[in-house]
Amino acid sequence: MALINWGKSRLLIAYLFGVVFLAITMGLRLALVVKAWRFLEGGLAVFLKMMGTGLLMDLVTLSYLGVPYLGFLVVAPRRLYSSQRFTPFLHAAAIASLYFIIFVAVAEWFFFEEFAARFNFIAVDYLIYTQEVMGNIWESYPLVPILLGILLGTLGIWWPLRKAVGASQRSQESFGMRGLRAAPWLGAALFFGLTARLDWSRVSENNYANEIASNGIYSFVSAFGANQLDYETFYPLLDPEEAMAKLKEQLAEPKAQFLSPDPWDLKRKVANGGPLGGKRLNVALIVVESLSGEFVGALGGGKKLTPRLDRLASHSLVFTNIYATGTRTDRGLEAIVLSVPPTPGRSLVKRPGNENLFSLGWVFKQEGYRVEFIYGGYGYFDNMNYFFSHNGFQVVDRKDFESREITFSNAWGVCDEDLYRKALSRMRESWENREPFFGLILTTSNHRPYTYPEGRVKVPSGKGRKGAVLYTDWAIGHFLEEARKEPWFEDTIFVVVADHCANSAGKAALPVDRYRIPLLIYAPKWVGPGRVETLGSQMDLAPTLLGLLGVDYTSKFLGRDLLGMSPEEGRAFMGTYQKLGYLRGERLVVLDVRKPPAHYLFVPGKRDLKPLDPHAEIAQEAISFYQGAYLSHRRGLDKWEAQKNTARADN
Repeated sequence: MALINWGKSRLLIAYLFGVVFLAITMGLRLALVVKAWRFLEGGLAVFLKMMGTGLLMDLVTLSYLGVPYLGFLVVAPRRLYSSQRFTPFLHAAAIASLYFIIFVAVAEWFFFEEFAARFNFIAVDYLIYTQEVMGNIWESYPLVPILLGILLGTLGIWWPLRKAVGASQRSQESFGMRGLRAAPWLGAALFFGLTARLDWSRVSENNYANEIASNGIYSFVSAFGANQLDYETFYPLLDPEEAMAKLKEQLAEPKAQFLSPDPWDLKRKVANGGPLGGKRLNVALIVVESLSGEFVGALGGGKKLTPRLDRLASHSLVFTNIYATGTRTDRGLEAIVLSVPPTPGRSLVKRPGNENLFSLGWVFKQEGYRVEFIYGGYGYFDNMNYFFSHNGFQVVDRKDFESREITFSNAWGVCDEDLYRKALSRMRESWENREPFFGLILTTSNHRPYTYPEGRVKVPSGKGRKGAVLYTDWAIGHFLEEARKEPWFEDTIFVVVADHCANSAGKAALPVDRYRIPLLIYAPKWVGPGRVETLGSQMDLAPTLLGLLGVDYTSKFLGRDLLGMSPEEGRAFMGTYQKLGYLRGERLVVLDVRKPPAHYLFVPGKRDLKPLDPHAEIAQEAISFYQGAYLSHRRGLDKWEAQKNTARADN
């Protein structure tokens, strides 16, 4: 009681709430330490650094959050603040503030459970796309008990503090004294505003430790403001002309002829030999949600979750060493459609100025194909409809499904079998119109809340990832069974690739093993079964597919035809929103903000990365790709309109 009455200052309530905030955030941090304990390294020293740095990041966040409230406490006239009519508003504000603090802590716990990270770009997207996200949360978690629990916790903390609210109204301190007592807080906010950075929380080479040392609110605001990072400001550089020239060297291949010696001109005529079998074959490109390589038995996964895909693989061309470029669907789509490495910040799918880029859609459209993006959800999510409709595709999404075509749906969209049934009808219509068909089909079922039609697999709907993967596998197999009944089946190439892995968390900042995904091509009449071990990336899919089809075209793609590369030329690209990885053999080069390139040894099957001495040539390769991609996009060199000499225009 003496503490509550100490000073008789209305400012005391702000400092008490600050103590509550720090207690909750530090309690969450301890809980996350327990949750991630088996992944943490460094013992007591790293633990102390996590907790000490975490407290500092919490103080930074608190200093910002408290400024509006503190300012009100200082400037509010005594007549207003001490009024009995104002008392309910003060208590309501106190309860709302406590509820917010606890709600954020609980949300961070579940977010960390899903992504092994504090709030980041994913959380920003979740805030923007509320319809799908709220539906997903409602279907995935017991939301009512959780919210009621937060309310009870809020009231439990507010009850002993309520007297402090009343005491603050009886304060007789002057305006000047209130300002003096607020000065330490305001000074801290000013100091941290000038000095604080997110990388203060980097306490270790262990990514779990760095995330735990951070503060989720601070990370969220940082992510919201870092929609795009200027490569030339933050990352290692070569001379721009040197970077473009070196990038051009790495894109050289026997069947491609550059159209100009200018290092800034990446256009090259690719001679793939003409249409396979003299026909323009249909293409069904299935991009599967969250299908990690570790799930697929044909890639060595031991979980036995993909029996149909494993049987299909024995009749397919299987690429066994392929890595996703990122951890989100939009990043995978960017790489597959545009054949570019990940750039810092958000993917091009979500950025302004992403119209009429050189894309796989435009290449197929130029070849006379009917080109469609087929999605079972609403394509405004992640800006997909805008991106695809402005880059050569006709969009078919959930709004184009008639009610009779939907047998099951959840927050993310219709189930996979309904999606494939729609794709079959679109392909059938294209065949009847004598148009070759290219369809990019994006699935949703292998995603929380993991719900799907009952009776398809042994695991009941909504019971977790295992059942969702089994259903995803079943739906692909069923789709191909139905496709075999169609007259166009023999002249169709089926491609199955993942958008990203199910879990990208790891001790390393770029856990390479968590980026490995399946890629297989099935066309029994045209493509013989086999295994391609060459290291590759999602961005290599477009040139590889066009090479296999025998399409001659003028290219601006930054990927390579994996079937035309020697194994030692293989490389892969992967990134987060800030870190950019370049894997060559067993050497991983990581480019990070305001840091020199870091080099690590990656051994497939092992999740630890061991530091290596720098290798200048490989570092320059990494820089040239990422800097070159940035320069190309910034100068508009990756636009479709810039292409003048196309294969069909020459005929």
